[in-house]
This record gives sequence, structure tokens and C-alpha cells, in this order.
Amino acid sequence: MRRDRAGGAVLTRDAVAIAAAMIAVGGSLGAITISYGLPVWVPFLMSSVVFAGGAQFLAVGLFAAGNPIAAVLAGLLLNARHPDKALAPVRRRPDHRPLSRTSRPGSASPATPPSWLWL
Repeated sequence: MRRDRAGGAVLTRDAVAIAAAMIAVGGSLGAITISYGLPVWVPFLMSSVVFAGGAQFLAVGLFAAGNPIAAVLAGLLLNARHPDKALAPVRRRPDHRPLSRTSRPGSASPATPPSWLWL
């Protein structure tokens, strides 16, 4: 596959922007975790195991308060908003061509905010 220089520059710019945002969010989660007196390994473990960033921040506060059961239940409640997005069929391909009616049911998107933008 051949790429032009403009496409590569755009991809690099987008990747750097996403990386900067991830570093900022990860750094703030680590700072909050350490300020609550939790061990240093907690934000690393949570970033590896917990997929939703909002649930990570919520869980850190509840873990620090001494209530891990509430952290798990609140995380499940917080993420209850994702199944409708994950099961929504995609109506168009990334190149904006419409999908046929027969191929729509198998085209459910992953439940991540960036993929929700394509729907």
C-alpha cells in the first residue's frame, strides 16, 4: 500500500494529539491515586484492567474511602451507558458509502467514544 506524505503527516499529528491526551489523563489519575495514599501500582493496574476512564477516577476515590464493593458497583452503573452504543448498527462505512440492510446487523461498533462518532 502506498501512502502520500500528506496522509502520513495527518496520521502523525493525530497520533501525537491522542498520545498527549492519554499522558495528561494518565498523569492526573496517577497524581490523584498517590494523593489519596494508594500504592503506586494501583493506577497502572487499573489502566490495564479497567477500560473506562471515568470508572477509574470513580474507583480511586471509593477505594481510598475504603469501599471497594461500592467502587465495583458504581463502575458497573457508570458503564451501563455503553451497551446501546456497542449494539447500534453502523449505517455507513468509514468511506461514507451506505451498508446494505443485510450487512447492518453484523456491523455493531466497539463501545468507545471515538467509534461512536462514526455512527
